[in-house]
Amino acid sequence: MDSKLIPTALDASFDGDIITHNIEKKYIGSADKLKITSIYIFSDGNLCSGYDCMYTNENAKVNVQCPDKKATLEFKPASYVSGGNIGNLVGSWGNVNIDTTCAITVLIPYE
Repeated sequence: MDSKLIPTALDASFDGDIITHNIEKKYIGSADKLKITSIYIFSDGNLCSGYDCMYTNENAKVNVQCPDKKATLEFKPASYVSGGNIGNLVGSWGNVNIDTTCAITVLIPYE
């Protein structure tokens, strides 16, 4: 099957409207599996949706690394991939002060 996707045109974003690679969030108090942001796949500057993007969206992998062990951040894949949204980043932490930077890597496959 020939894909119309161009590998160099694929990108991941924290925003469904524009490509955003960095976000900053501030919260007060503790949290348990709080949705922090969604992760979207773009192709050539547009949300990657439809048949051509099905393989890419369903097989994208997300890795989350946070140096501060007082907070737990994890990726929850969408149960049904739609509109380029492949899932959500969720976090849990206690009532402690945390100032940390996390690295989120999205592996975008194509076929």
